[in-house]
Amino acid sequence: MESKKVSGAPKAVVVGGSIAGLSCAHALISAGWQVTVIEKSSAAPSGSPTGAGLALDPQSVEIVGRWISNPDLVREITLPLPIDLGKSMTLKASDDMIQRMIEEAEKVWVPELAKVMKETKQPFINVIYDADPPTKLFWDKVVLVGDAAHPVVPNGARSTNMSIQDAETLGLCLKKWGLEDLADALREFQTIRHPVITKQVLHSRLMGLLRQGLPLQDNTAFDPKAASPEECERLQFRNMPYFEHGAPTCI
Repeated sequence: MESKKVSGAPKAVVVGGSIAGLSCAHALISAGWQVTVIEKSSAAPSGSPTGAGLALDPQSVEIVGRWISNPDLVREITLPLPIDLGKSMTLKASDDMIQRMIEEAEKVWVPELAKVMKETKQPFINVIYDADPPTKLFWDKVVLVGDAAHPVVPNGARSTNMSIQDAETLGLCLKKWGLEDLADALREFQTIRHPVITKQVLHSRLMGLLRQGLPLQDNTAFDPKAASPEECERLQFRNMPYFEHGAPTCI
């Protein structure tokens, strides 16, 4: 395809003012783009009904540190939390659900935690879902990032981290290729991110199955009481693909 010269700053529309959307907006502005963010909510959320937090891995902390004027601010105002909201749906629990939950808690959890669950007046059910890794990340000039591209269960603390790393990679690719070679930029973005996304979505799914004691592909379930130390290590965040050494953001 023949390259075309484009005058003026390229323009982009970001749909959604989420962490992924605002991260993309920042990354594109840094790459020299004019960005408009469209968000349906008129104000920022005041809190999470599920009480969840956000966990940043070392690579995301480094990226955000480069985006702001005070690189140490991220470490100063945050604590390491192993929970991420991810994609979920909160439902009111029926009496039967609550009774089954209490019975299971008494079998699995320490008595103190089982007692807390039993004495909770209005427990809720948080239905968690994900999707298979996407086959592609862009169509013509439309690019998907964050949960729009790869809904993931929260067990691997990946949702926020993948969103930030999507944005960083997209910005670097667009800055490298420019609007004249937009197709090449988006192909490179997909080439870099797709393998990372695929491995992390599937590993997060595995961590979710293990932590909930659900059947694996071989029809066995993880039993924390009978598991060896080596088997328990599978649940550690450091075993997430690209966690310790970071995912690539450029070629």
